[in-house]
Amino acid sequence: GNHQGGSGGHSVSWPDAAHLYTKNILIIAELSIPQCKLYRVDQKAIALEKDGYKVSVSSWTDKARCVSLMQDCSVVIFYRVPYSDIVIDCYKEAKRLGVRTVFDIDDLVFNEDIYVQVLKEYTLTDAERKNLIDGVKLYRDAMLHADDNWFSTRTLCDLSDEDYGTHSSCIPNCIPEELSVVADEFAGEKKDSGIINIFYGAGSSTHDKDIELVQDALEHILTDNENVELTLIGDIKFDYRNMEIKRKIRKVDRLDLTDYYYLISQSDIAVIPLEQNLFNTAKSNIKYIEASMFSIPSICSDLYEFSSVIKEGENGFIAKSREDWVRDIQFLIDHREKRLAIGRAAHGTVTERYSL
Repeated sequence: GNHQGGSGGHSVSWPDAAHLYTKNILIIAELSIPQCKLYRVDQKAIALEKDGYKVSVSSWTDKARCVSLMQDCSVVIFYRVPYSDIVIDCYKEAKRLGVRTVFDIDDLVFNEDIYVQVLKEYTLTDAERKNLIDGVKLYRDAMLHADDNWFSTRTLCDLSDEDYGTHSSCIPNCIPEELSVVADEFAGEKKDSGIINIFYGAGSSTHDKDIELVQDALEHILTDNENVELTLIGDIKFDYRNMEIKRKIRKVDRLDLTDYYYLISQSDIAVIPLEQNLFNTAKSNIKYIEASMFSIPSICSDLYEFSSVIKEGENGFIAKSREDWVRDIQFLIDHREKRLAIGRAAHGTVTERYSL
């Protein structure tokens, strides 16, 4: 509403901040997760600035900075924040000022029923489990108190709208400038070294269930093809029975962003397995974007964010079974020209669809 003040019988009516400061935007965010910060905070700031907005960013834990920056902004975007005391006070200040609020998130961590099912896959103490479930409730409350909701995938939008009656927008993850810079450096056709490298990257041990989907197929491929190697990035467990292939497997711990992109650029085929469940269905297709930026063809699990973009055999492959994984990987190994053409097509797809 309007704010009035004055003396001597006169009053002044001020418009809400949303009308006063139309080009100033504040992002209050969880900044401790590097990949999330890159794709949901840094990218959003760059995109908005390209469109003429002035963007400020603050950690949600710094209440004084958040409140100070909020005084002259028209919109505040809350990214992946819990509805804790600090955030509640920020919401109250936004309402007092007439600042429009947006809640933004890129994981299915606001639906308690679904998250409880996800947690059954992991060995946790009762205290750890309770802490995680309590966190889900706080994300949900932050979402429900915002004027608008933004999500990274269509599935997240649908779940929020159906379960909570929200009216949300899908703001997909896009190509970060850091990725574009490295991809431009390695643009052009790779030299044929005779060795074909298959790449799989994971952020944490929570992807162990995912790699299990494809490890048998990869062992088969490595056993049958002398000229094929496998690069695994991240804290993952990869089991195999044929000890002869151990020399062909390279495991790398977590890397900084540039080194991670560089390692992708040295690969020839990307495998992107994800276990079939609603939590994974809600995830974005970042790994497909990253591989495609280096014109590397990907084979992906049959989840919506992949199948809605990939045209089978043209800009990638969708694998629904062990036989699919083996067939598609072997096809890309045996047909170099087709492998390069599919990689180029994938590059065209993501630059057209996901550029800032």
